[in-house]
Amino acid sequence: MRGPQHLFGYCGKGGSAAARAHAAAMSLGPSFVQISPQRETDAERLTAFGLVTDETVSISQTHTSDGSFLMIDGRLLEPRTSLEDVLRAWLAEGTSAFATHRFHGFIAAWNASTSECTLIRDPHGINPGYVSATEHGIVFSTDLSTLVKFGVDRTPDPVALDVFIATGYFPAPLTPLKSISKLPPGHIITVTADGVTPSQSWFQHKELDPINEGDAVELMEIGLRRSLERSWPNEGEVGLMLSGGVDSALLLAGVVRMLDRPIRTFTFRYENYSGELNEGANARAIADHLGVAHEEIPIRPMDVIDDIESSVAAHDEPFTWGLHSYQLGPVAARGITTLYSGAGPDGWGMSRRHRAALKFSRLPKFVRNPARVLVKAARPLNLRGQTQAEWLTERVSGIGGLYSPDAGWNRAVRRRLYLDPTLVDKGAERLQEIFQVAADEQTTSTTEKALILLNKRFNTADTVLLWNRRWTLANGLSLALPYFDHDLVNLALNIE
Repeated sequence: MRGPQHLFGYCGKGGSAAARAHAAAMSLGPSFVQISPQRETDAERLTAFGLVTDETVSISQTHTSDGSFLMIDGRLLEPRTSLEDVLRAWLAEGTSAFATHRFHGFIAAWNASTSECTLIRDPHGINPGYVSATEHGIVFSTDLSTLVKFGVDRTPDPVALDVFIATGYFPAPLTPLKSISKLPPGHIITVTADGVTPSQSWFQHKELDPINEGDAVELMEIGLRRSLERSWPNEGEVGLMLSGGVDSALLLAGVVRMLDRPIRTFTFRYENYSGELNEGANARAIADHLGVAHEEIPIRPMDVIDDIESSVAAHDEPFTWGLHSYQLGPVAARGITTLYSGAGPDGWGMSRRHRAALKFSRLPKFVRNPARVLVKAARPLNLRGQTQAEWLTERVSGIGGLYSPDAGWNRAVRRRLYLDPTLVDKGAERLQEIFQVAADEQTTSTTEKALILLNKRFNTADTVLLWNRRWTLANGLSLALPYFDHDLVNLALNIE
């Protein structure tokens, strides 16, 4: 197993402040390599530097002779575009360059001539970006552990921890620590001599004319082919996690029938278990039908227990599921360097809970109000589904009020467990605030589309994508996610 992949940087005052930050960063480990060799010695001017580990599968960097640099933890989507092209475009055009030169991941860029630093996360949030303010500037990284080792304040955030217990993850900008914030998907931070701009949205999905079902089939076929071509690596062996479901089967068929490229497939098999969660039979049937070599990866409870320490370290953020999927060693051992995942399409539609919430919010007041009273009165009973019922019947102040991830522990249970029961209400208020801010940023024409994008921003970006990325990186694999192509997502959002 490889260690975590690090991208780290500083942007702030020069002089002794920058020198101390650089010395602290270099002390994190001998594997750090400096990107830009120049640092400003004048304490009154801004400066920046970037560091990456010398063994990475996801981080690339480039710089100019004057000290400007750009580094990405992720990948550019257009194979004919180089990182040098993007840096030149950003120096000339500013943020608009990133909408033209699309990417998956987190980018940090420094303009030495204007003393401006930009941190930007892709709209799907495929890779995270973490930021922490220091006395003289900011430090940033694509993993929490590097910032903690750097020496940021380790005071935990109790409200964020309650949100984690309730939802099972940390929705951006929350993290376990008060001193670190996570850049939300599709957001940007700029640092200039005037200070640090608040995180703000920089990308909006394109509204298209409604697409009928007949045209959608042809357009989606074209879009899938383009996405597969964009994501196909220039070198190395390619594998695909085949669950036996529609999403991964369609990807496999696209690679075999559209691209005619070699690929191998893998499926997890839980030993001493014969239930429906074992998907090997369907997966093997699909692989055989398409003439692809297929292999099952056996998983035992002891495999998870034996790897618990390394899997916790690899995940970086606290997590609530996915331990079994950390076991990708056999895939890497077969010589696979790029692993395709069918994640994505399950976020192209509204959930049943969202549909139910919309229907409830449109009921007459004389029905909604008594329902709220009854649900709140049932709190002491700790009934099954109480949390979902409370969420469904809460007052809606906007689209954000309709959105909620799958809830974890019942609020009444958390109130009894906490030394400070008010944390439950503080957590709910903070969550509602985050959702409403995100909802207000949407420019879609319908509530339904806005809810789909909120689902992709929160449930998908800060859970499925975050953990999938950590699983693959820990095993030295590059992750390919064809369904997170901007064109495909825009098509899906506009199908009637």
